[in-house]
Amino acid sequence: MRVEGTDFHLRYAAFHEHKQEGRYPLHVHPYLELLISLEGTGVFERSDGEEFPLRPGDVLVMPPRSPHSSHWSLRKGVWSLFVMDFDLAMDAGQLPFEAGEQLDPAFTPFYEWFVVRNRPMLRLRPEEWREVSVVLRDVRPSLAQNEYGIGSHMLAAMLRLISLLSRSLKNQGLADGRNILVPKDSRYAALLNARTQMEGRVIYDPGNIRRLARAAGYTEEHFIRVFHSAFGMTPKRYAQTILMRRACGLLQGTDLPVREIASRLGYEEASLFSRAFRRFVGISPDSFRKAPPATKELAK
Repeated sequence: MRVEGTDFHLRYAAFHEHKQEGRYPLHVHPYLELLISLEGTGVFERSDGEEFPLRPGDVLVMPPRSPHSSHWSLRKGVWSLFVMDFDLAMDAGQLPFEAGEQLDPAFTPFYEWFVVRNRPMLRLRPEEWREVSVVLRDVRPSLAQNEYGIGSHMLAAMLRLISLLSRSLKNQGLADGRNILVPKDSRYAALLNARTQMEGRVIYDPGNIRRLARAAGYTEEHFIRVFHSAFGMTPKRYAQTILMRRACGLLQGTDLPVREIASRLGYEEASLFSRAFRRFVGISPDSFRKAPPATKELAK
């Protein structure tokens, strides 16, 4: 979703529960990750050793590609969390305001605190926590545990959630949304827009990377470097990943012939598609379609 210079893309949302004692190993995400502790207590830890103990009403935001782990030890009950992965960028050149004018507070205090100032934590006041709990309680029945699949109801609820967190930051005097114009943000917004265009154009198109680089204001070589730095893989690899996931979905979810799937994905010859699929997935399209579920899961 793009509105007047603000890019927001919801990638994942789920409720997680942990019991007894355990640890989730060090890992990274290519997106912002928001975590809200709902019940019980646990600890997130960054790779630099800094720890963030979370109790109900605590909000933690991890920046993209920030290695982190978590651990918990519970005598009874559960440690329950809401987790949301998303992109959020603001293009300074597209924001609709004049000097001294206030911006829409729905995103800007959140963006200032967690993205520009890179502050990871927010502790909600009791009345703020009650409002946030209502939003999360409303969406919980519609979310299957740890599953992707974002509808308009969920998108609206997440926008409401960010708006409530922005209001909390403003009311607590932590951020008012004025300090958001960081020079790098427009560049990141351009990269985010390029990635979104890849996701919206799921066909084989060898010339697309060059066009996206030009549209983002980069040479092709520099675009490849900054894209990899921002998202952890080259634009070519990212485009291939989206394309092959789409191919896997068509092979699993339809009875279309491989030749027809290849055509829908932009390949002029089915043999070219089959070779690309084998290189990426490790088996041929026909073998993938016949494979048992466990093999298909490994191939994703």
